[in-house]
Amino acid sequence: MEYNTPSDQYRKLEELYSDMSDARLQEMAEQADDLTEIAQQVLRAEISKRGLDKPAPKACAEVPLGDKSEVVSIMKLNDLAKAQSIVDAIEAAGIAACAVPEKVEFVDGASEEHLDVRVVRTDIGRALEFIRATFPDEEAPEEVDNRVEVCPHCQSAEIVLESLDSEPGDAGPPKYNWTCEACGHQWKDEGLEQLA
Repeated sequence: MEYNTPSDQYRKLEELYSDMSDARLQEMAEQADDLTEIAQQVLRAEISKRGLDKPAPKACAEVPLGDKSEVVSIMKLNDLAKAQSIVDAIEAAGIAACAVPEKVEFVDGASEEHLDVRVVRTDIGRALEFIRATFPDEEAPEEVDNRVEVCPHCQSAEIVLESLDSEPGDAGPPKYNWTCEACGHQWKDEGLEQLA
């Protein structure tokens, strides 16, 4: 069967593009100049329909938030467009914000991807209050644990997880090996026990 009319071509391309992955569509968009005018129109429509034409939320590295150790997560979202609108609204309210893509991999091999919306620690209360007022349908947490992990020796937040000791068949909990970059102190625990 031939697709002689523009409307036939359009419908066939709609069907073809709707079956493509997001990554493949984005690859095609980079080479859109090589496509016919009808193919470009259908491609733009499919990309827009999927929300792929929306810019990704600002990464924390792009936002002037100051000391990055003071930037904390306030909510996790699976919807890129929703995360972008929340970050934009928070920033319009005068609160610096960003979104970080995160992938959680489970023991059974499954994984989950989401965007982690973050603000400066001192702005947590204002940001959550603003989100609850502006986006009542979103499940913003009532409060966020804003304690920071610190070195038990000097109370610095400049700590690094070096390794995890876990012996096969060991019935006890694994031991985490930490180093403080500020004072050089090293210690082991069953997870962070020192919170300020």
